[in-house]
Amino acid sequence: MRKIYTIKEDKANVQEYYVKIILSAFEKKGFESYILDSIDDAYSLSKDSIIVSISHYTTFKLALRGFKNIFYWVQGSSPDESFMRHHSYIRKIVISLIEYFALSKARYIFMVSHGMLDYYNKKYHNDYSNKTYIMPCYNSEIKRNNFGFLNKYRKNVFCYVGGLSVWQCFSETVALYKQIEEMLPDAMFKVCTGDQDKALKIIRSYDVKNYEVKYVRPEKLQSELSSCKFGFILRDISPVNYVATPTKLSNYLASGVIPIVSDSVSFFEEILKNTRYAVVLKKGENGISKILDLSEKNIDADDVYYEFEDLFKRFYCNELHITNIVNVINKLKI
Repeated sequence: MRKIYTIKEDKANVQEYYVKIILSAFEKKGFESYILDSIDDAYSLSKDSIIVSISHYTTFKLALRGFKNIFYWVQGSSPDESFMRHHSYIRKIVISLIEYFALSKARYIFMVSHGMLDYYNKKYHNDYSNKTYIMPCYNSEIKRNNFGFLNKYRKNVFCYVGGLSVWQCFSETVALYKQIEEMLPDAMFKVCTGDQDKALKIIRSYDVKNYEVKYVRPEKLQSELSSCKFGFILRDISPVNYVATPTKLSNYLASGVIPIVSDSVSFFEEILKNTRYAVVLKKGENGISKILDLSEKNIDADDVYYEFEDLFKRFYCNELHITNIVNVINKLKI
């Protein structure tokens, strides 16, 4: 039986979910999948072995060793992420060189957005389209019972899910919610984060009145979100955000949460451009009027469900992606 390998790299929940979809496509073609404990285990394999890599460093190291069938998943712009953390141009240049080599040597590439493909085509003056499949990051499945939970659309419960890194714009989110709360006295702000003390400090600095801060385990997140009407995902303009597909959007949509997002993420524009139950904030606007309009609207849970279900069928469908990846495998004649 033919084999496909991936390397254990402290995969987060979304990474495991994403890689599992890729492996499932290979398994449909009769491959047996194996998870290696480290890259050292890969070095003993045949150079024709098929390996799914989730980082530029792993792809770089495997390519240097002569591996020819590397399927490289690009999760984000690593050079730009490094610069945001360390503010070092030298590190950014070095990582860009590694990334360029990884993209060049990979047999096939998985990217998370068309914005990412466009960004890399321009950055490295190359066209990766002929060896790239676009599949957004997600780890949720839509559930109908989350949409009519306790008449959720009659209550203006706003939520934020995630960490509090600078690039996640939590302070900006709290500032926007504060404006909303001043106009909607019944509004409630629910924050699910592991950094509760920092979140509380920021929330109190804006004198927010109605809020709840808690940590929610990943497996309980959809249940927690089932009582929320709106969910924030605000981002600044940067290459890191432009190419990304935050998993949080799939979490919100799966739970019937109406997203309030920035247009700085190209994928948000792509997936939500014709969506009635979403607020996409353009640069320089806070979108208060759009949010207030939806908060006052008599919303039918079925309408929201059918609209979000269509998005899942087109963007977040396991069966669709597995079928498309099987077609890629057939085309590559592996």
